[in-house]
Amino acid sequence: MNKFQKIVFAIFVVLSLSLALFGYYSLKNIKQPSIKALSLIPDNCDALLKFDNYSEFTNSLRNKNLLWQDLQHLSCFEKLEEHLNYFDSIIAANRILSDLILVNPIYLSIYSKNKFLITCNLVELSNEKSFKNSFIKIFNSNFIPLKTDIQNGVIGISNSEEYLKKLFDPKNSKLKENKNFAFLLNSANYSGVSVYVNNKLSSNLISNSYSLLNTKPDRIILNGIKIKDSTEFFGEENAKPLKDFDFLNNIPLICNAFEVFVIEDAEKIFETKTKTDWWDNINKKAMFNAKKQFYNNISESIIKVSMPSKTHALIINISDSIKINEILIYIKDSVKLSNKRINKINKGTLSFTSSTFSLLKLKELNYFVAFKNHLVFTENESDAEIFINAKDNNSSMLENKRFSQFAAKNFDSEFHYLNYKLISSSLKEEIPFGDQLTDSDLNHTKNISHCSYMASYKNNFINYRFNLSYSQENFSDEPNILWTKNADTIINSKPFLFKNHINKGNEIIFQSIDNTIYLQNATGKTLWKKLITEQIRSEVFVVDAFKNEKYQMLFNTDKYIHLIDRNGNYVQGFPLKLPAKATNKLCLFDYENKKELRLFIACSDNKIYNYSIWGTKQEGFKTFETAEEVSLPIKYCKVGLSDYLVTADRKGKIYAFSRRGDGRIDFKNKLVEKAENFEIEPGNLLSNTQIIYYDRKSNLIEKISLTDKKEIYKTSDSDGISIYSFDDFDRNKITDVIISYPDKLEVYDLNGTKIFTKNLTNTINPLTLNFYDLNKNGFVSIFDNINSSSFILNVEQKASKEYKSTQPALICDLFNDGKIYLLIVLEGELKCVKL
Repeated sequence: MNKFQKIVFAIFVVLSLSLALFGYYSLKNIKQPSIKALSLIPDNCDALLKFDNYSEFTNSLRNKNLLWQDLQHLSCFEKLEEHLNYFDSIIAANRILSDLILVNPIYLSIYSKNKFLITCNLVELSNEKSFKNSFIKIFNSNFIPLKTDIQNGVIGISNSEEYLKKLFDPKNSKLKENKNFAFLLNSANYSGVSVYVNNKLSSNLISNSYSLLNTKPDRIILNGIKIKDSTEFFGEENAKPLKDFDFLNNIPLICNAFEVFVIEDAEKIFETKTKTDWWDNINKKAMFNAKKQFYNNISESIIKVSMPSKTHALIINISDSIKINEILIYIKDSVKLSNKRINKINKGTLSFTSSTFSLLKLKELNYFVAFKNHLVFTENESDAEIFINAKDNNSSMLENKRFSQFAAKNFDSEFHYLNYKLISSSLKEEIPFGDQLTDSDLNHTKNISHCSYMASYKNNFINYRFNLSYSQENFSDEPNILWTKNADTIINSKPFLFKNHINKGNEIIFQSIDNTIYLQNATGKTLWKKLITEQIRSEVFVVDAFKNEKYQMLFNTDKYIHLIDRNGNYVQGFPLKLPAKATNKLCLFDYENKKELRLFIACSDNKIYNYSIWGTKQEGFKTFETAEEVSLPIKYCKVGLSDYLVTADRKGKIYAFSRRGDGRIDFKNKLVEKAENFEIEPGNLLSNTQIIYYDRKSNLIEKISLTDKKEIYKTSDSDGISIYSFDDFDRNKITDVIISYPDKLEVYDLNGTKIFTKNLTNTINPLTLNFYDLNKNGFVSIFDNINSSSFILNVEQKASKEYKSTQPALICDLFNDGKIYLLIVLEGELKCVKL
């Protein structure tokens, strides 16, 4: 080691030691708050929500959840939505707050009379003073009057001075001292959004519970544990849980709510609760213990059904029909009814219902019908007729496609208790937390559909799942549809996706026949409408013109190029008037992936123009002239160190030119006249870089290299119109040719080898074909404009389905949740379907 190297090495050692010591003392001086925010929260809250990532949750709730679009208008949630708006705007505008909530859990405790308290910890105590000054300034400058305070590294925000004082008052009782809360908290550890609900809420379904809150586009789900209350009855604790849903066949189609109680020893469950005993007279008549025999024949479950007449019915599964029939002759009255299958219950001075099913909170049951393996008890004769007609016509709740689909997906666990309600068809008093709703609130519950609560006894807890689902009114015949939105007139473009730079979510762009552009969020809410002069002709590109991760939509019409920001405003310099009418669709390139975008478009003056993203003609590019009009796209590839921009005119003449507009290759070979599309498969040499197109008339795949050599491969013969596209169908990073004929779909590799075929069940007239590779699933969408249909093929399952549509459908991961969704245009409607 020479002298210079020794000096450099010594300096390096000294610097390293200095930095290490500096880091050590810096860390030593960082004091994290010793008092945790959770330990200070006042007791007696109705609910406590813990957010591990507040912004992620509110984004998911407010921008991706269809239920919240309706729930936010309920009187009990109006203030919450107002506050969410407020906090979101503050967080978005203040880096201090947005950084804080990324590393700290946020606690929201809710108290009576709409009072709330938000708490969290500072990262370190040393910046408390400066943070407090800026924090108070933030909230004082906004229009919603909120109180704030920071003590010992704990932040408090409230709409109540009383609860803010209680937060920092050590003498006030704390939630952490609540035995139920402490017990639940120690028994479960949830990450995401967790919810504690105390026992003061009206619904006993989730009182004294702690759960994980999940939001999906069409659902809100609580999965958690609950402390059992001795006054509650959620089925028999020691019974074998049920997972068989055959009982749904016994519930009539017209019913919209039911409860299932799993029973093992009915006598033990109900006998001890009986105050008056109607059975004494029956036992005397029968001269044996008829009541015991009745209870012993109750098998597996009892179902309480809500009837359209606002009454209730009871379905009892029986294990021995012979022994039950021995008892029924004593239970029924001698009165003869018009329907001989209906029996009136013997009515004495005491109550059959309270003497038999005291825990089920029923009014008096007066009639019964005996079926092969179950009994049905009803309050009135007409309800008994409903059960008979449903059984005779095989008309059960499972005939409702939407319900059966919901049941298949959600009734998939063992349970001791199941509660289901179709909220949109239920009375206010039957809806969970219905006593907190006003009559006008019911106008906002029409799309809040399936509500289910499944519970089972396990590890000294009730383990439960509460599921609230969205299902748009008037679309019961389309079980997978999430939402439908109407434009002001007929939609005459396919839907396009746009990216929201704020929440990174997808939004939807489409255009109607009056040239109005619509921007909607993923839940179908219209954000704005803008009238332009012409129809969209190209794809709608999502670009970042300012390189600041704020996005704009870029497209062309016949005479203009348009660049519009997310607020619906034109970027300066746009719309850009073209020198002549556009003959092809706008093409966009970023040569070096540096967001230096190049816009290419061909016009009716037989010239190809190159613009910057700012709408100025590209410096150094000389306008490229062609012999005929160009309607095909312009494609770009790089071979070695050279760039090639390739296209062909309507006569099939091929052009290849450089970034500067200089012609590069003089092709002798041609594409077929009026070709619809072509692809370039890049190679490392001109000889293996190929232009690929399809000759529909001759059923030929043709390849022309950049050295002007041609190869031809034959595909299947098929009569009628065909349509094709180029995509990596088999995911081997090499282009394939996907061809739709009227009767089948075929895929070929570039050597003419067939790699996939699927016969179509219906003959179609294909106009467009698109392939989508989403979340390791392949989908093909074929649009038939003559029959106004889109055929969607799931490649992996080889399953296809037809949807009525008047524009090509779009398949996408709309909510960025790993699920596949279909956007369909039908006249003036845009529909979202879950595939």
